[in-house]
Amino acid sequence: MSDDFRAPRPATQPSHAPYALNDFQSTERVPEFLSMARGVQSVGFLERHRFASLIVAGVTTMAMIIGGLLIFL
Repeated sequence: MSDDFRAPRPATQPSHAPYALNDFQSTERVPEFLSMARGVQSVGFLERHRFASLIVAGVTTMAMIIGGLLIFL
């Protein structure tokens, strides 16, 4: 019998989990990736480009209204 036999550790997560439970705390890259994944939806983008986003929202709204009116004419 081998001297270095170790009992299996108690299961703290499903065996099919692709990562350990503490990977997100120990990985520095994940918050950076999530902030990049948010992209245009982030509040910082809207604060930096407030007037541009207002113009885009206004033009989009007018285009939808005109398009809706053209459907009924």
